[in-house]
Amino acid sequence: MPWLDGWLQAGIYALAALLAALRPLLVPRARLFWSLLAASLTTRAVAFAAFLFHVRRLDPVPYPSVADAFWLLSAVLLVAALVVLARESSAHPTVGIMLDALTGGLVVAAAAAVFLYAPLLELLPSGAGSDVVVVNLAYPSLDVAIAAAFIGVLASARWRVRGPLLWIAVGVLAHAVLDSVFVYQAAAGTFRPGTPLSALSALASTVLAAAAWVRPQLERRDNPEIEPGTGIVLPVAFAVLGWALLVYAALTPVSTAAVALTAAAVAVALVRTGWSYHQSRALAEQRILARTDEVTGLANRRALLEALEDRVRHPDRGGIGLLALDIDDFRALNEAVGHELADTVLEVVARRMRESTRAVDLVARLAADDFVVMLPGVSPQEAEEAAERVRASLRRPLEIAGGHHVITTSVGLAMFPTDGTDADDLLHKAELALGDAQQHGPGLRRFEPGRHTTAGDRRRQVERLQDGIRARELELHYQPIIDLDAGGVVAVEALVRWNHPERGLLAPDEFLPLAETAGLMREVFGTVLHQSTRQLAAWHANDHELGLAINVSVTDLLDPDLPDQVADALAVAGLRGTHLVLELTEEVFLAEPKRAAAALARLWDHEVGLTIDDYGTGYSSLSYLRDLESLQGLKLDRGFVAGLDGDPRGQAIVASTLELAYSLDLEVVAEGIETPAVHRHLWELGCPLGQGYLFSRPVPADEVPLDATFPVVDEA
Repeated sequence: MPWLDGWLQAGIYALAALLAALRPLLVPRARLFWSLLAASLTTRAVAFAAFLFHVRRLDPVPYPSVADAFWLLSAVLLVAALVVLARESSAHPTVGIMLDALTGGLVVAAAAAVFLYAPLLELLPSGAGSDVVVVNLAYPSLDVAIAAAFIGVLASARWRVRGPLLWIAVGVLAHAVLDSVFVYQAAAGTFRPGTPLSALSALASTVLAAAAWVRPQLERRDNPEIEPGTGIVLPVAFAVLGWALLVYAALTPVSTAAVALTAAAVAVALVRTGWSYHQSRALAEQRILARTDEVTGLANRRALLEALEDRVRHPDRGGIGLLALDIDDFRALNEAVGHELADTVLEVVARRMRESTRAVDLVARLAADDFVVMLPGVSPQEAEEAAERVRASLRRPLEIAGGHHVITTSVGLAMFPTDGTDADDLLHKAELALGDAQQHGPGLRRFEPGRHTTAGDRRRQVERLQDGIRARELELHYQPIIDLDAGGVVAVEALVRWNHPERGLLAPDEFLPLAETAGLMREVFGTVLHQSTRQLAAWHANDHELGLAINVSVTDLLDPDLPDQVADALAVAGLRGTHLVLELTEEVFLAEPKRAAAALARLWDHEVGLTIDDYGTGYSSLSYLRDLESLQGLKLDRGFVAGLDGDPRGQAIVASTLELAYSLDLEVVAEGIETPAVHRHLWELGCPLGQGYLFSRPVPADEVPLDATFPVVDEA
């Protein structure tokens, strides 16, 4: 194809370089990567121009030449670009990602040593100078580096090749292969310009440049499955390739370096396989822990609902009695003896409940002093008898802090299928019966349909919420977080709303409690996470460098998949962990503190910011401020903020909180700023950030005043 040689091919290279160079100039996101890629393509265009207009006109045509210097520099820049892309694809690379990248790089290097280096050296004429040898080895070495770096990119992206990454993959691999072919032809003396391979080389540059303008595919499942490359399959495949190379090396004379690289690739692949097995075991253990109450060792809400759902799916197994039990005056006991002794009481209660029930019964702890017992295959009378046995076992005197305490309980009973036909409805009705028991003094109450006329509606409400989530009726409003000193918007808090077809726009407190008790918080959080990160990525693409805050419930935090879910959403949106802050209430730390701390540590590994929301409304704040190294900041509860104007005691509390936060290097956000007077008080106390109706209500994404500069306090 001689018409592809010369000016046309040079024009294609130049156009590709221009397209790539425009990306970092016009779009700030991933600017360093695109700048390095543009530099690589520009250098390649210069190399071709040098060859076309200078080198090929010399007689004889020199090798190596100035064009080779530019081609090699282009490869170096491409390697640098891929290293940056790998870093940007994973804010905090895991051990598995690094082992995948290392294994893949070693396999590629071993294959090159076996099949590429030796033939190239054999093709060199006997009198070849050192410069020829160096250049002939530099080309394949850089191609190996390109392939290895790109494997690192794929590993960091969890082996999901789509959108711009798909185009980058095609362009990078085409360049690596074609460069190796060209150097092989040059060494053999068979290289000719203007061939189909030359056309493919120009096309590869064009594909790389086009990747800069391909829209990212941001649509993702809310609950993505583990990608195959992050598990056992990929390291086993690399190990098999390594073993195949070792077998080939045993049958064919190859260099010692090739054997060493192959052996290293196999060794690292085996280490990666072992690590994957270890991680799988750890994940299995986490899933068990995620279904176990930390304090008592009983089943938790998730385990209870799973067992209930499994049982109600098989009504032929017989009826189910469900007991909802609450310890009377437990809060007073907690305050009297302290948190640690109260936990000891809960452990004793759990042990006695297990001892007084059958082996087939399931005892669960749902919250502080809320317990549930699932009684499979019982009649209503047998369920009532079981409830009385449990209550009697708990009434035995318990020695606490040198004194004796008698534990009394209230119990609610609901029966399947008489009172409810699904797990959520049955639990809800048992809790309604428990409420009756608490109102009428310690004892047992059976669910009575006439007393609870709204109970039958709950299942329909849950189904309607499930339908709403699937129909994408949940939408986000955003409230700006303001720099109180400069007046600019520095971040937004994402707040979920339900756009109900009949009832209109519902606030969170109108449906989140239902989602919590129905086990739908994972779906709600997934929707909020993916919608908000996509929106933040769009704002970043339009040059609005903001942070994002999302609220996390106890249920969300104790989900073992949460850190991976967050990391996946950030990767899909092209964001770093530092762009996201998760807001946690102090209830998180009171429920299961050790598991909460472990989850926070995993989130911190992804560089995700963590703050305590509604700070000051719990009673254990100071201990968690001391113990949680991953904590980044506090959000002052609006109750303290609203009382600043004309309340010296409130001002003293806020001032001391700010002083404490500064001493611990924690960032503070004041919420609920509604008046200029409160704004001034916060500014005078040195509070750096705030949000509230004074600046903006929560509004849809297209109404957020991103470019606004709000009035600042006049120092005069």
